Amino acid sequence: MFCCINCSIPLEDGDSENKICIRCMNEEKAYKLDELNKWMDEEIVKIENDERYKYPPAQLDINGYLAIIQIEMKSRIRLLQEVKGRINK
Repeated sequence: MFCCINCSIPLEDGDSENKICIRCMNEEKAYKLDELNKWMDEEIVKIENDERYKYPPAQLDINGYLAIIQIEMKSRIRLLQEVKGRINK
């Protein structure tokens, strides 16, 4: 009989392949999701604190480079918020 590598609880026959119990697996998954949420929050804050994000929207014919950067920043924030919303359902 195998034991969990994290907490040394004897494993059932179906769990012996993973060498980790269901409780430890769920704790590990929750920890990884928390870390992912923290990272997404940090990325959103980085983008919002960027000076280029705070400028009024640029016009392509006047400052095309800034306009492209602003579009990319806004789409990245939107994508991070969407992923975060789906994870936290």
